[in-house]
Amino acid sequence: MGEKHYTGEELISHVLMDIPESYEIFASYGLACAGCPISPMESVRDGAEAHGIVGQTFEDLLQDLNDMKTEKIANL
Repeated sequence: MGEKHYTGEELISHVLMDIPESYEIFASYGLACAGCPISPMESVRDGAEAHGIVGQTFEDLLQDLNDMKTEKIANL
């Protein structure tokens, strides 16, 4: 398929455009990214770090986003 996984360097707004349902994952980690005016300019990593989401919790966030992306691709 050639689809790349999220690394955290993607802009939050791009992830939300790619998978609109990802707002649920962001929200479950306490990130209100869908309504944030900074999301078009902030990477997933930067947004997470700004809210204290680092280390394993950040890795869990990425895994959840990538799992959702994989599921979306599988259902195409």
